[in-house]
Amino acid sequence: MVASLTRRFGDLDIAEEAAAEAFATAVERWPADGVPPNPGAWLTTTANRKAIDRIRRENKRDDKQRQAQLLYDDHPPEPLGAIDDERLRLIFTCCHPALAKETRVALTLRMVGGLTVAEIARAFLVPETAMGQRITRAKAPLGEQDRETWDAALIAEGSRLVRERLATGAAPGRYQILAAIAAVHTSAQNVRDTGWPRVVALYDQLVRLDPSPIIALNRAIAVAELDGPEVALATVDRLADRLAGYHAYHVTRADLLRWLGRSEQSRAAYDKAIGLAGNTAETAYLTRRRDELGQA
Repeated sequence: MVASLTRRFGDLDIAEEAAAEAFATAVERWPADGVPPNPGAWLTTTANRKAIDRIRRENKRDDKQRQAQLLYDDHPPEPLGAIDDERLRLIFTCCHPALAKETRVALTLRMVGGLTVAEIARAFLVPETAMGQRITRAKAPLGEQDRETWDAALIAEGSRLVRERLATGAAPGRYQILAAIAAVHTSAQNVRDTGWPRVVALYDQLVRLDPSPIIALNRAIAVAELDGPEVALATVDRLADRLAGYHAYHVTRADLLRWLGRSEQSRAAYDKAIGLAGNTAETAYLTRRRDELGQA
């Protein structure tokens, strides 16, 4: 349990303290309430909550210390300048080196300008479905991107802006958390070296601000890298009622089932994704992924 907590939160001290508190709580409550049906799961869940509570307490303490310094410091730090959420959104959506220029423009109009997909499609003189697929694809395939082509200077600047913004002590908003997630991804040399505990922790914050099924699906992908595909698949399957018509949901299921070696079920999930994709390029890509499974 301590090893799992350490992987998730990236801090051995927090993991050990949370595990100890969970056992202490069990000693206190089980004699009165009875031993739960699954003691191991109960301890793991309780330890996770204890770890999150400690992180929250430490964050609040740091915020209070910064506020006290501002109150009593005769020489407060210079303001960071007009770096707001709009600037961060622009950097992490429009300037990504893996995206084509027209895709960067479309993302900017959607996320920064607030235009609908239909409005953007009319501006580009393309069907609405095609524009929707273009925007969706822009948010996909980290594992298949050539990171050698990424602009290191832009990544460094973006990461610096994220750190400076978060250092103000203000509670981060949705786009600040998304920017922080992007910073973790771009700081890794490859997918394997990504700081997945930090990504999952950031998604935990994001889910509290935006409990949408899409955010939950993205979080599950990070959980798969941290805790394994079986844990992530259980989360993904709980989203079926709300995302059954969303092709990326079935792509995620297909990839997780593929990871677990369940080829027949993975192929069926790819078939559903292909049926919903509605774009020839994406259909070809998913068909290739499905056919790589071979015969079950």
